[in-house]
Amino acid sequence: MKLDLSREYDINRGKTYLKKLIKSGARIELKKYQERRTIQQNSYFHLSCKILSDYSGYTVPEMKIIIKDQLEFMVYEKKGHRFYKSTSDLTKEEFSELIEFVRGFGETHGCYIPSPEEYITSQFEIERELQI
Repeated sequence: MKLDLSREYDINRGKTYLKKLIKSGARIELKKYQERRTIQQNSYFHLSCKILSDYSGYTVPEMKIIIKDQLEFMVYEKKGHRFYKSTSDLTKEEFSELIEFVRGFGETHGCYIPSPEEYITSQFEIERELQI
């Protein structure tokens, strides 16, 4: 059950349901809902990776690994092995940071990546040019 605790109606629904669960002795998991990236952010990220991969000669999956390897919050270790977080696990803020890094990474390597605003206004032309 997803509730918006800024709305009185949802607060009351949540309290009623919680009382019912307590009464039944149910086992539950209660966690805060995290907003994930937007569809626009996702499209822009994939476009940016495509531009970088075309420019560098790497495939898009290879380019994503190269990018993730540069960002501390994208890498974690477990039992002595390095792993990369999935971008779908990032918060909106982390995903925004990733996008900013990708643009800067491209600039550092002489590859122009349009801004999100440029992408929004010219999305169809850019995607047609890149054959996406």
